[in-house]
Amino acid sequence: MEEVAEHRLLLFLDLLRSVPVFTGDVEELPVEAWRLAVANALELVGVTDEARQAQLALLHVSPTICRDWDDYCRVNSIAGKGTLPGLVTFLTANFETACTSFMASESLKVLQFRAEEDILAFGKEFAKTLTLAGIAGTDAHALDLFRGAMPPEIQRELFVDSVTTLRQAMDTATRKWHLLRSLAAAQRRAPAVEGPELMEIDRMQKRVVEHRSEEGLAYDADEYP
Repeated sequence: MEEVAEHRLLLFLDLLRSVPVFTGDVEELPVEAWRLAVANALELVGVTDEARQAQLALLHVSPTICRDWDDYCRVNSIAGKGTLPGLVTFLTANFETACTSFMASESLKVLQFRAEEDILAFGKEFAKTLTLAGIAGTDAHALDLFRGAMPPEIQRELFVDSVTTLRQAMDTATRKWHLLRSLAAAQRRAPAVEGPELMEIDRMQKRVVEHRSEEGLAYDADEYP
């Protein structure tokens, strides 16, 4: 039995050589990818005990994270090295979720809406990013971020006494966006025909130019634009 156990351990250690060490850089190695690699190695050597799984998995976690995990187990009265599911939950909360929240917060700072885009789709993206950043929709900061993301023609409508919540700001921005689109569509449909007033001004200007030319006077664009 001891020889079998030793053989399994050697096999597992050999398998782990192909598994990267988890250092906390979830962009390079997501927690789930690391978990799957470890789980595959554990399955091949037949290790099913969760406590033993945690001990072996920690062989491919950076020393700093191992110390953090030991501290976590001690503070929370977790026996030994805990379990693999517990370790995965710990890594996800401290690295995957934290990284996602930070990236979402950074995205909110540069998120900008352009009037030609779909404001309803933008609103959904904004709300989703808020959630990922861990910012509540009722937070005053959420309202400030939304105001900052709007173009000037919409933004000015959001700095009024009647707009005090994100929901009100979204509704106001949506109404203004629809109005701007309607005006733009109306301008595109308007016939490009000169009005009678403009035509009359052109005729008068032409007569002035001809008269001054007959008298040998130069045409002054400042005097007769």
